[in-house]
Amino acid sequence: VDSLFVALLLLFIYFIRHSSSTRSFILAGFFAALALLTKQTALVMCIPAIGYAFLRDWKRTLILIVTATVITGGVTLAFNLFSDGWYVYYVFELLNYQTEWLGISEFVKFWPRDLLAHGAIAIAFLLFYFFKSWRNQKAQLFGVIFLSVLAGTYMSRMKLGGYDNVLLPLY
Repeated sequence: VDSLFVALLLLFIYFIRHSSSTRSFILAGFFAALALLTKQTALVMCIPAIGYAFLRDWKRTLILIVTATVITGGVTLAFNLFSDGWYVYYVFELLNYQTEWLGISEFVKFWPRDLLAHGAIAIAFLLFYFFKSWRNQKAQLFGVIFLSVLAGTYMSRMKLGGYDNVLLPLY
């Protein structure tokens, strides 16, 4: 599931990055919906990029939002109807009980253990690229995506049960 999620997230990012036509925005919405249906963490990771796209072209971004909402809502409604309500129970209601956060020591350990130990060189290159060309739209988008993916993986890792697999989108 994690590899599929990363592939769908990358396709979403690709179509946001190359969003020069209405078709690109529809496909970005399609892949955002599929990523969200694969892992709910996609919501945290996609919304900032959608906000970035909204600032660039708000009319077409509304098409992206409608596409993602219709697909996600339609699939959720269909799955819920075919499962006699079990889909919403497992996906949304049980999530309310999975809110136990790890201790403060784990919040601190995330940075050296999970982020810097495995990605220090990549982060250094990313920061160099971003600060060198921060006025470039591509660099701005990558900065937004990096921060949103970092936030999503951090939130997933700090929940009880979050293991190394939640770090996959960050790498």
